[in-house]
Parts: sequence; C-alpha cells; structure tokens
Amino acid sequence: MTRVLTPYTTIPASTLFVLVLSTVISLIVSTVNRRVIDVEKMKEYRKEVSEFMKDMDAAKEMDERRAEARLKRREKKITQLQSWMMKQQLKLMVIFTIPFGILFPILNEVFDGLVLAYSPVSLPFIPRELGFFHWYLICSFGVNLPLSRIFGLSMGGED
Repeated sequence: MTRVLTPYTTIPASTLFVLVLSTVISLIVSTVNRRVIDVEKMKEYRKEVSEFMKDMDAAKEMDERRAEARLKRREKKITQLQSWMMKQQLKLMVIFTIPFGILFPILNEVFDGLVLAYSPVSLPFIPRELGFFHWYLICSFGVNLPLSRIFGLSMGGED
C-alpha cells in the first residue's frame, strides 16, 4: 500500500489526495446513511424529543406540578424514541468501524511525519504545518456540511 501511495506523499498531490479521499468517504457515508436510516423519521423524533425537553425544562423552571406530571406520562415514549435514534446511529457506526479501523492506520503510516498542507493562520490545537490527521479533519468538516445538506441529512431544526 505504501508503494502505491508514494506518488501522493508530497505537496500538492498529498493535499489533493486527502481532500479527494475525505470527499469520497463522505459521499459513501452519506449514501449509506440515507439508505440505512429513515432520515425523515429521525428528524421527526428528534424534534419531538427536543420539544419534550423544552417543555419539561419550562415546567420545572415555573414549578408547574401539573404540567410536570402530564409530561412525566410522556417520558416513557420519549425514552423509546431516544432509544430508536441511538440504535439508528449505532447501525452506521458498526457498518463503518471495521473499514475505517483498517484504512486509517494504513494511511496514517503512509503519511506519518509528512506535511500535507500549510495553515494560513494559527489556530488553537492545530499546527501551521498540517499532517494527515489534521488535514483530513479539516477536509472532512469542510466536505461533510454541504454533503449532509445535499443528502438531506442535517438533523437540526433549521430545515
């Protein structure tokens, strides 16, 4: 594997290789996510749980015993919804743990000690000279947000 990736161990090839790699991985994860998880159901459940938590906090803050008692009766259903959501997220984690557990140590070994990109600004916890881990992290975050929106996977209430 190291021999195959040797042409990609110098800048700019290494920089672009990791950017493309993070894009491909994000596309695969988003596609599998979309097919394995009922995204609409997940959004609906997340919204219901969020509203319940907000209502519960408001009832406790205002010391409304009746409202709290009414909400307590819904607590079992909310716990079931949270359990279902956790199972959906665990499915994805199980699907990707083994491939990533094999792929990333290999790539980390290939790119160990190499500078793949340079940061134009100093950031806390991120060096100016970016190795594989930091560059992949930046690429992954930069690619995942737009892809999650394109695939309709963003789970927040902004949609």
